[in-house]
Amino acid sequence: MIPSKSDKIFSGILFIENRETMEKIISTNEPFGVQEVCIITILATSAGFFGSIQKLSLGYIFHEPHFWCSSGMPMHDQCQKYENTSTTPCDSWDYDRSEYPETIVSQFNLVCDERYWIFLSQSIYIFGYVIGTFGSGIISDKFGRKPTILVSAVLCHLFSSTAAFSSTIVEFNICRFCIAASAVSLYIVSFTYCMEIAGTRWKSLVSSLFGLSISIGMALVPLLSWIFPHWSDLQLFATLPTILIMFLLFIPSVFKESSRWLSVNAISDPRSEKCVLVQTLDPEDIPSSSGSLIDLFRTPGLQFSYGVLAYIWCVLLIIFVFVLMNCKDIIPGDLTINIEILSGMDLIAGFITFPLVLYVNRQLSTSLCFFMTGTTFVLHFFHPHPVYKQIFAQLGLFFNTLCLNLMSVFTLEIYPTVIRSMALGSLNAVGRIAAMAAPMFLLV
Repeated sequence: MIPSKSDKIFSGILFIENRETMEKIISTNEPFGVQEVCIITILATSAGFFGSIQKLSLGYIFHEPHFWCSSGMPMHDQCQKYENTSTTPCDSWDYDRSEYPETIVSQFNLVCDERYWIFLSQSIYIFGYVIGTFGSGIISDKFGRKPTILVSAVLCHLFSSTAAFSSTIVEFNICRFCIAASAVSLYIVSFTYCMEIAGTRWKSLVSSLFGLSISIGMALVPLLSWIFPHWSDLQLFATLPTILIMFLLFIPSVFKESSRWLSVNAISDPRSEKCVLVQTLDPEDIPSSSGSLIDLFRTPGLQFSYGVLAYIWCVLLIIFVFVLMNCKDIIPGDLTINIEILSGMDLIAGFITFPLVLYVNRQLSTSLCFFMTGTTFVLHFFHPHPVYKQIFAQLGLFFNTLCLNLMSVFTLEIYPTVIRSMALGSLNAVGRIAAMAAPMFLLV
C-alpha cells in the first residue's frame, strides 16, 4: 500500500497515522519459519547468557575473603600492624582461600585503602553500559542491525578473553569497560533485530525468550563459580556464548539484515540497492534524510514522552543494578541461595511477560508492576526482621524485572523503525548514567 500525500513525512521519518498502513508498507514477503526461529534463539540465548553472566559474576570475581597482614608482626587491625610502639599500614596481606583460591581482591590486594576499587569497578562497568547503549542505537540505525551485532559479538569475545589475563586492576577495568559497552550493544541490537524479523504476532514470545535467557544465565552463575573457583577461569568461560553468534559470520546467507531496517533505508535513499519496497513512491513523498537523535525531541509530545520514559528507565535500572550487584549486602542470607531465588523469580517473570504483553493493556500491566515494585521495596526498607526483608527484596526485584520486560516492548512499539534502536539505546543510556551512582550508595 502506497502512502498518500496526506501522510506526514518529517525529517526522514515516515509518520503514518494509521498503524496498519505502516505495517503493510514495511512488511516483507519472507515467511517466519524455522530459519528465523533458529536465529532468534541463538541471538537471545547468546546475548542474554553473556550479559547476565558478566554482570552477576562480579559478586564472585570481587569476593572479599578474610585477610590479615602477612608481615608476622602483631596486628592492630586488618590494615595496620604494630611496629615498636606505633602502628604502620600493612604492605602485604594473606587471604583465606578455602572458598575461592583467587579473586580480583586477593590478586590485586583490593583491601583497606584500595578497597574503593571494588565499588569504582562497578561504576566503570556501568559507564561502559552507558556508552554502549547510547552508541549502539545510533550505529545500528545508521549502518544496520546485522553488522552491529556481529562486531559487538567479536568485541565481547576479544575483551572478555583479555580481561582473564589482566596483570593490573587498571587493565582489568579497561577490559571490563569495553565488555560492558559491547555486551549491552549486543543485547539491545539483537533484541531490536529479533523483534523486527518476528513481526507483531510473535513479539511477546521474543520478549519472553530474551527475558528467560537472562534468568537462566543468572541461575548458572553460582554453578559456574563452583566449577571455576578461580576468577580468571570464570571470566574466560563467560566468553563461550559469543562463539555461537560469531559462527553466523560463516553463514551470511542465513543471517540476513532486518527487512524493516532495509525498507526504511530504501525509503530514505531511493538509490540504495537494498531496497525492499516497490519503488513507486512519488519523489516528493521520499524523505531526504535518515532519523537522528533530534527526531526523538522533534515535537512537544515527543519531548514529554521521552522525558517520562527516561524517568521510568532511570528508576528501574537504578533498582536493578543496585540490588543485583550488591545483593550480598542488601538481601540477608546466603549469597548463592539468594542468587538462585532471584534467578528463579526472573524465570517466572519471563514466563509471565508473555501473556501480559499478549492479553493485558500496557497501561494496566505497567502501572500495577510499578506500584508493586515500590511497595515491596518500601516494606523491605522499614521492616526489621531479616526474613521479611529477604522476601520483600526478592519480590521487589521480581516486579522490577517485569517492569523492565514490559518497558522494553513498550518503548519499541511507540517509536518508528528508523529511530527504534536509537530510542531504546538512548533511554538505556540515560538509565545507566543514573545507575552509575548505585554502587556508591553502600559507601554512604
